Amino acid sequence: MRRFLILAVLAVSGALLVPSVASAAFKFEGRTSQCPPELGGCYTVNILLPSNLGKVSRFTIFWEAPCNSGAKITNANTVATGVPLSRRLKFNDSGTYSVTLDAARGLSGNVSATLSGKFRRSANGSGAFNASVAVVNAAGQQVDQCDTGQVTWRVKIAG
Repeated sequence: MRRFLILAVLAVSGALLVPSVASAAFKFEGRTSQCPPELGGCYTVNILLPSNLGKVSRFTIFWEAPCNSGAKITNANTVATGVPLSRRLKFNDSGTYSVTLDAARGLSGNVSATLSGKFRRSANGSGAFNASVAVVNAAGQQVDQCDTGQVTWRVKIAG
């Protein structure tokens, strides 16, 4: 099990500078099946593969998750790094991480995420992603549950 990293959780998050990954031989870009009207399009997914195709160097997916309370986590993203890539160009991974959702209200989220995918010789790929978020208060009590459901994604080689 690999660790997932969270870069941004709320739509009101500020800009974030992330160092570029050097020596990525193949860059793929695409969209997810989550296309909320207020976004004006679909959430994005980006994948970097090294030239030896031994692993997924970086997998980044943006997503949202409706909650049981009627609230929604929006514009979140999950990043996975170093995910092994099989000889058949398939990969899968899962992991958990915690993130601050609303510091002023003392809310954090315990995120459990899974991802899978496959690349094809036609220079495209597809897969699935799921994230479940247990929202907890400052006392550690769960106050809500949010889930993406199965999110599918498609990418093609950037060029």
